[in-house]
Amino acid sequence: MEARAKRILVVEDQPDVLELAVEFLGEEGYEVVAAASGEEAVAKLRAGPPVDLVFTDIVMPGLNGFGVARQAITANPATKILYTTGYADQLRQNEPLVARGDLMPKPYRLAALGARIGELLTSPPEELNKTLRLAYRRWKALRAGSGAPPEAAFVADAAGGVLPFLSFIDPDPAGGFRYRALGTSVVEDIGADLAGQAVGGNVPDEHRRFLTDLYGEAISTRRPIYVASVYVTPHATVATERLFLPLANRSGGSIAVAQTFDRIDTKATIYEVMRETPIRRDHVRRIDPDPPSAA
Repeated sequence: MEARAKRILVVEDQPDVLELAVEFLGEEGYEVVAAASGEEAVAKLRAGPPVDLVFTDIVMPGLNGFGVARQAITANPATKILYTTGYADQLRQNEPLVARGDLMPKPYRLAALGARIGELLTSPPEELNKTLRLAYRRWKALRAGSGAPPEAAFVADAAGGVLPFLSFIDPDPAGGFRYRALGTSVVEDIGADLAGQAVGGNVPDEHRRFLTDLYGEAISTRRPIYVASVYVTPHATVATERLFLPLANRSGGSIAVAQTFDRIDTKATIYEVMRETPIRRDHVRRIDPDPPSAA
């Protein structure tokens, strides 16, 4: 059966720019949906079918591009988001998005747009997030055969820019799992240092079971697991990407979690969002570090 064309929602309030992008992406083989405002984009997201990627201007009258992204990932955390803007202040304020390649300055070249969208739609998610990519590649380089790499070697090798984004989690002899240490960036985004606390101790039981089941699976299979989650309240939306990496140590096994947060149009920490009992949606990808070679 022939694979369906990837579906892209293009959101742009300048008619000539919208027309150019839609025409180009259609010629590239994508199924393209056009929206001339944030409100129209949300209406089309709700009407379905689901989109694989949203390419949106940030600055628009009414609902801006971040609001569109919030609605898109609320429906499906796996949806890719690519922003664009011609405003220098937005480029400065959102420099991390620029550095990740998730914000294209205007005017952009159509060839560059096509290349980035192709990358976003064909690359595995753990390769698109720079922090997760570095952690995964270091984990894979240190493993021997099908085993989990030694924790001490992984920590030493990850001592560069990745360490602030890592958490280390141990099985609890009494059941479940417990945080041993959290990186400084994780503590800042969560809003608390959870070192020494049980995993899921401050979240609903269903979410605790979701996490502990995945941690147990990663340790038992010795395979990484990628998770994208979004937490939504009427006042805030926080998205997070996590990569669960099984490690070997003296006590048997532990988990290193590489994690980044995207506070979409909000400054709230995850703890502040959790206090409002958010809606949560997840996307899980189980990674085979030894995929079969192509024939």
